Amino acid sequence: MENKKTEVIVALSYGYIPDRQALPVMSVEGLEKAVYYLRQYEKLVVILTSAGFDYCEPEYEARKAVLRKLDVPDGKIFKARPSISTIDEAAAVKEVIMKEKLDVSAIGIIADKSHMRRCQFIFSKVFPDIRVWPIRTSKQLDHDNPLLPLKYRPVWRVANFAMLMLLKIFGIERFRNLAHPHPGAK
Repeated sequence: MENKKTEVIVALSYGYIPDRQALPVMSVEGLEKAVYYLRQYEKLVVILTSAGFDYCEPEYEARKAVLRKLDVPDGKIFKARPSISTIDEAAAVKEVIMKEKLDVSAIGIIADKSHMRRCQFIFSKVFPDIRVWPIRTSKQLDHDNPLLPLKYRPVWRVANFAMLMLLKIFGIERFRNLAHPHPGAK
């Protein structure tokens, strides 16, 4: 891909339901939001992330099929390597940007309410010279989504808050190591 100013939408993973061989509703909604922005901005591309390592390939193929069904060309869809944490997801997205030599001016992150602030904080540390903006999905999760038991428990919310505080206090060195300029940085 040639080196032009580009905006990136990062569609975070919401898992894959192997029993139904389908994506969770939240994942499909996130992809629909990505397509909404793709239709408004010509220079936008989508980077698909995947969490964990169990069903990465079927999840990626299902997500790519949804995007194709919504008329997104293959040249605008990129795949990040599997990751196990939000910091790892940000690093995986950075690897895609560096590999494809994208000159990124803004990054939109599609995430649910409980994950959005942490994603914005982490991505803004990994990409210090790029504007990072969150795009919120709804609260709806499939009843058989493997992430459902964790999402709305008070313990999970406290853990998210504690992780954010730990990242702000102790995670700065990790971010400094990741925050190398991208190809289009001044």
